[in-house]
Amino acid sequence: MGTLPGASHTLSAKGADSARRCHQYERRRALNQEDLPHCPFPRQQWKADSQGLRRVVVTNLEAEFRFVPVTKREVGRVAEIEDFIVRYEWLGSMPHRPTHYFTARTAAAHGDKLVGAVVMAAPMAFSKLLGEDTKHHETLIARGAVISWAPVGLNSWLLARAPKVEE
Repeated sequence: MGTLPGASHTLSAKGADSARRCHQYERRRALNQEDLPHCPFPRQQWKADSQGLRRVVVTNLEAEFRFVPVTKREVGRVAEIEDFIVRYEWLGSMPHRPTHYFTARTAAAHGDKLVGAVVMAAPMAFSKLLGEDTKHHETLIARGAVISWAPVGLNSWLLARAPKVEE
């Protein structure tokens, strides 16, 4: 635990002091009560953390969720992703030059609901680390978010799959 230079609060493994939490966590807490009535999982699968954020508990992410890449031609799905990112991602906006879209959706048994999204984009400035003419190789994870009641690990599960589609 330590204090940042020029800061008046301390940091720990859980973030800033107990009076402050990271912005994304606070965003989840603010949206949680709105989102829960639309959660397709039974209440018996909800568990609240010490701050009252309710999340779904699942034993197998693969059984309950699907990874779905979305092409730019799927205009309706892209619009759904854009609305989702604006609502849930801490910046509240889309990147300037999106290139790829990936989603996590509930399994059909839970209504095929959008619960997570990752948007990859072309960087604003390209690197020279890979060589002089490598612009066609570079993309970055520009935005990503999961719904407020998402189970622990869903964001990592989604991110782990997105780059593999690129290879």
